[in-house]
Amino acid sequence: MSADSVTLLGNLTAGPQGVCEGGFPSGVLQVAFGLAGSCPGAGTKPAGKKFWTSQEINSPSTYTTLDGIGTGQSVTQVNTFYLRTTVQFLFRLTFADPAGGPDIVSIVPVAGLFILEPSSAGYLKQLEAQGQGKVEYFASGNQ
Repeated sequence: MSADSVTLLGNLTAGPQGVCEGGFPSGVLQVAFGLAGSCPGAGTKPAGKKFWTSQEINSPSTYTTLDGIGTGQSVTQVNTFYLRTTVQFLFRLTFADPAGGPDIVSIVPVAGLFILEPSSAGYLKQLEAQGQGKVEYFASGNQ
């Protein structure tokens, strides 16, 4: 990965755990994935600004703004976002409205992995968390 790009390559596999468990049909689903807008099979796209952290959050009843994303932070317009938690959290995500209207606010419950690629016009502009536990996240964008 070069200094100005981000890469994501992965496979989603679903099916029987072992050959002995097989039933009928015995097929396995495998879906390869990468980032949107990347070269086919490459999973890479530009990322002029990046931020990554892993931290303990202790905010069980109110939302707290997380560092690195938003005005005056490392990435102001996030178009690639990865998040992983060890326990259930509520995340409040604020997006720019691609049509130019008021911001769009979404509350998303996450327990585990969450990957998001908003459009360049509907970029993520603020991240808040409510819960207690460990959170790691990565954000990138051109600004």
